[in-house]
Amino acid sequence: MTSSPAHLRQYFLLAMGLGHAMTGCGPTDADADGFIAEDDCDDQNGAVNPSVAEVCDKVDNDCDGLVDVDAMDRTRWFADADGDGFGDPSQSLLACEAPAGSVADQTDCAPTDGGIHPAADEAPGDRMDNDCDGMVDEVKCPEAPVATTANQVAETKGQSALLHCVPRSEDGSACPSPKDLRGAKLVKQTVGPAGVISHPGGSSVDAYWFVNDPVCGPDEGHTESCCYAVTAKKVPVVGIKGIDFLERALGGVDEVGVSHAPVRAVHGRPLMVGGAARLAGTETTSGWSVDPGWHPIGLDPERRLLAAAHWRQSAQYEHASVASFARFAMELMALGAPASLVMDATRAQADEIVHARECFSMASAFAGAALGPGPLPLDGALAREVTPRAVLVDAIVEACVNETLAAAEAAWLSGRAIAPAIAELHETISQDESRHAALGWRTVKWLLQRHPELVDTARTTFENARSASDSGAPEPPADEWMAAYGCMPSAAAARLQQRVWETVIAPCADALLELHTV
Repeated sequence: MTSSPAHLRQYFLLAMGLGHAMTGCGPTDADADGFIAEDDCDDQNGAVNPSVAEVCDKVDNDCDGLVDVDAMDRTRWFADADGDGFGDPSQSLLACEAPAGSVADQTDCAPTDGGIHPAADEAPGDRMDNDCDGMVDEVKCPEAPVATTANQVAETKGQSALLHCVPRSEDGSACPSPKDLRGAKLVKQTVGPAGVISHPGGSSVDAYWFVNDPVCGPDEGHTESCCYAVTAKKVPVVGIKGIDFLERALGGVDEVGVSHAPVRAVHGRPLMVGGAARLAGTETTSGWSVDPGWHPIGLDPERRLLAAAHWRQSAQYEHASVASFARFAMELMALGAPASLVMDATRAQADEIVHARECFSMASAFAGAALGPGPLPLDGALAREVTPRAVLVDAIVEACVNETLAAAEAAWLSGRAIAPAIAELHETISQDESRHAALGWRTVKWLLQRHPELVDTARTTFENARSASDSGAPEPPADEWMAAYGCMPSAAAARLQQRVWETVIAPCADALLELHTV
């Protein structure tokens, strides 16, 4: 009720029981609703007065001068910007009648795309949830039994369909493309000692059953997992033997730090000497590798070579990072850095030892032989003069940029690996590299606090690093398959790098430089 003088007067009179007593000698209340004609916008209708609630009936029920605007029974309407008849759950308003461009539905998962809504047909292969059911590219597949044992799979002889299910992504929507399931391992089939043959992983098995073409799915009838109707093919396990394979996996054992494999650069903080990464060669040794508990059975030899080369190069970079952080810790001490920075630099060395060992272990699994680093040449590594400017530039390039990118790539890969061992390793690397990158950002902040004259140097270094990352790159190879084995595909790396620059590195750099700009 509004607090106009007339309303207050009527309220007080009613409170004293005088409202109706005064009707014979003063203001009238024709509809006997307790409100005199002066205050009642319809004194002939007892259901209309300032004390009733507004409802959707095109009448000013509560006499506030507004019709239906604040009605208690208004409907919630949702914006339908794309005109597909389905509303945007994030854009709504209350009204008695539907405003222009709105509907009562709130189930549109793509409010600006008229071709995507709950009544649309799914378009398999476009990697989109066309029908807003929380599933991507689902189709109706033939009914098929779930086969969990080698005997159940073997009974089909590759002719009958089986149901093969894998976990959904973390957000519960995306499923692997059917083509990504081709060649996935279903089960292994063991035999007795007389028929045993071995593979580089050391297990004694007769054969593995893999997903064969064609693959139907993901099946719309299964929402908890990503399920596919598949047939199986039997692949005997044969050891990949021969010195040629091993030498190619090693990438040239007699050349220090040279990679012959066509793999992309690895981000991180290797030991830089004279503007180039100083890496140890790779040897057949078990001192830096352990059994990762997983082996790439069923991956063709050429792809195994590429994966082995990628993991070998990653291991070389992680191994060199141990020396890099040792030098960094000494340089911090030479500049009088606080204990917290020196302590974190020393701890990072231990992290990199673990990373190197785990990456060499994974490289060994792909190569079929124990791999490890040779001697790391250190000539010239400690020769440069330690200056605030040199340490600042290195911290920006190697930590703020490269280790931030390394953390993002490892996180991206951890969600796409086919084996838990690979996913867990990348999750660990992502967490550790995030801390190492944070150490770099804190180091730059500390240096700029002590040397504000280096702000322009810092700005130029960030700009140069961004320009280098934006430089034109050749057409990326068809290496999307590598993500399942823990290796960063080229095209995905370029997209992720751009996103990390825009959302992480550039904003942090701007904030840091603004803090120290007078």
